[in-house]
Order: sequence, then structure tokens, then C-alpha cells
Amino acid sequence: MTRQLSARRRPRRRRSVAGLVTGAVLGLLVTAGSGASAARSDVDHAASVVTAPLTGSVANSTTTWATMAMGKNNGQFDLFSELFSLDAATGRFALVTPPGVASNGGLMVAQAGVGSSALVGFGVSQDLEFSPLALSTNDGRTWNPGGLAQGLDSVPSAVGINEQGDALALVGRVAQAVLERSGGLTDWKTDVSRAALGATVVGRRCEVASLEAVAVAADGSPVVGASCKEKAVPGIFVRAGGSWRLAAVPVPDALKGDAFSVLRLGPSSVLLAAVGRATSVVAARQTGAAGQWLLSPPLAIPSSGELLATGTGPGGRQFAVLRDAGTERAWVIGGASPTWHSLAALPSRTATIAFLPNGDVEALSVDDTSLTVWRNGTDGRGWAKVQAVTVPIAFGSSS
Repeated sequence: MTRQLSARRRPRRRRSVAGLVTGAVLGLLVTAGSGASAARSDVDHAASVVTAPLTGSVANSTTTWATMAMGKNNGQFDLFSELFSLDAATGRFALVTPPGVASNGGLMVAQAGVGSSALVGFGVSQDLEFSPLALSTNDGRTWNPGGLAQGLDSVPSAVGINEQGDALALVGRVAQAVLERSGGLTDWKTDVSRAALGATVVGRRCEVASLEAVAVAADGSPVVGASCKEKAVPGIFVRAGGSWRLAAVPVPDALKGDAFSVLRLGPSSVLLAAVGRATSVVAARQTGAAGQWLLSPPLAIPSSGELLATGTGPGGRQFAVLRDAGTERAWVIGGASPTWHSLAALPSRTATIAFLPNGDVEALSVDDTSLTVWRNGTDGRGWAKVQAVTVPIAFGSSS
């Protein structure tokens, strides 16, 4: 079974008929190819698999994107995933959730390595069994619609994109598969299935339990993250020259007895969960001209703890927000720091933190329809309120 360390997991909801999808996305039901859908019953999850909540943020040297659940957790389908991007002109976050689609099933955001483009996928919700997509090339000011006939897996890195528009999507809760964009945003074909990847030499070495994430390298090479039943094997697969290889991530002796799963994936970085006698978060990234992988020390998740959010930032920075005994803490790594370090105690109701392109860190706290943004001071000892946003949510629209 899958171990879920998330306080943000949403129940499945019935489909809302009115205003659910745009006409462009409705066409997917007829034009898209066949693929996996329905319940994910045959995915061979190992007991050690840890999945991350969808809440989090991604940033490059140009902009920052953050997504989190907002609204009322009242059992009436009034929780919606909202998307914000950093406005480069004002230095403030703007609400940019793609219109026309109910976001109860959560949002998955992939950012190109440079520039202001992002691909957003909608998770299945209620009776909706396919996933609309939206692509922006201007920080979310406008969106181009698209979609998949299958439902995206509910993981943070279910979609990936690079600067050239090459894109991947992780779908299929029956027979998992990675799809690649073959034209427009409604044109997709199978790149590799979980079964096919597991049957390769490197797949057998990993003993693939499930696919967990996708990313696209700058040269268009697919990168796939998987949970491995084999101990001490981080499941980061890269296709080069028509064949798949495992990234050479060194595992220290202290983690040789742990099984790894992927929490969040980028073209050259990954957040891993390591499960053995204890559970921890481990960051890995490529450095130098040779692209050597470095693995961080483990960040322990207490047995009573929860993983609330994850994310990435420029310069290989990564973070995890944990809650333990009612207290939320943000842990960051990367840049000049080779080890995890904790930020100042987070403001109340913090959903996630976000790296900014200039290196600053902000905390985003949620209270119903209100978002408050706090900036970490230069001394790192406290937070100053810098922005407040009220999100217009039509309660009852997804019942």
C-alpha cells in the first residue's frame, strides 16, 4: 500500500456538469487515443512508497509558480486548487488559475527551465475521468487549452515541459504510462508504460513499483521518476539514444537499507523519500559540466509528522514543509548550502513557501479565500507581511 504523508488529500467528487470544461477540451473524448483510465488497481505499490501532496511551488530565474488548496473543507466540494505566479513587473503574486475547468482534483504545474512558460494539468475530480491541460507562455496572463483522454496521476510532477515545448504527462490509474506531446496540446502518444520500463535491464534493477513523476530535459530527453522495490536504488530514469538508463545517484551506507520513491522531479534535480527503519526526505541534484549527481543528508520525517508541501527554486534549491506536533517548519537546501537548514517559524496557516528568482523566500498562508504573503527577512529570523489577496470562489459550483 502507499504511504501518504499529506494533510491536503482530497476525496473524489462527483462531476459538476455546468462550466466544467471548455469546448476545446470536450473534443478530447472523441479525438484522443486510447489509454489507461479508471481505478488504479493494478499499480504494484510497495509498502515503502511515499507520495507528496500537490501543494507547493516551482521557480526558475524568471518567475515563480505556486499552487495550493483554498476554500472551505466542508465536505461540499468547496476546496479548489488555485494557481499563482509572480508578476515580474510588480514583484507580487497574481491569481492565474486557468479558467473554465473545475480544479477540485488539484493542479499539477511544470515550469520550463528558463523563461515564463508553464504547463498545468487538472487532476480528476468527481466523475471526471480525463485531465484538461493549459499552457501559458506569459506568466499565466493568457492560457491555451488542451487535454488528455486519460486522468493524470495525482502527484506534483505529473506533467513536464522544456523551453522548446516538448512535454510529458504521467497518466493511467490502471496501467500507468508516460505520454509525450506529438503536436498540439490534444495530441499525445505513449512514450513508455510502467510495464515496459519495468521490463528493461535498468527497470529490473530498480524493480519498478510505480511511476511517480516526469520531467523533460532541455534537449528533449524524457526523465521519469519511479518508486523502486529494490533497496538503495533511486528510480530516476533518463532516456538517451533510444535506451533507458538509471541516473548514477550515490547512496551512502546509512541509506543502503532504504527503498526510494520520488516526491518531485526536475530535469536535473529530484526530491526523494527514503523509507527504512525511519522515513526521510533526500534531495539530489546534478552539478558541474559532467552532471555528477549529489545526494543530500536525509531530513527525517517524525513518525507523527506530515509532509505538507515541496518545491524547487533557481540554482538547484529545494524545500520541504513539514508539520510535527502542530508546528510547521520549512527546510531548504541548495545554492551555497549542502545540508538542510530550517527557516524561521512559519506564519500561521502557511500552505507552502516559494523561492523567488532573486533568491528571496516567501511564505504563502491560506485562510478560506484569503492568501497572505510573507517575506523572510535578510537576517532569516522572521517574516514580514508583503501582500494580501482575496480569491473569488463560487462555493457550491462543484456540487
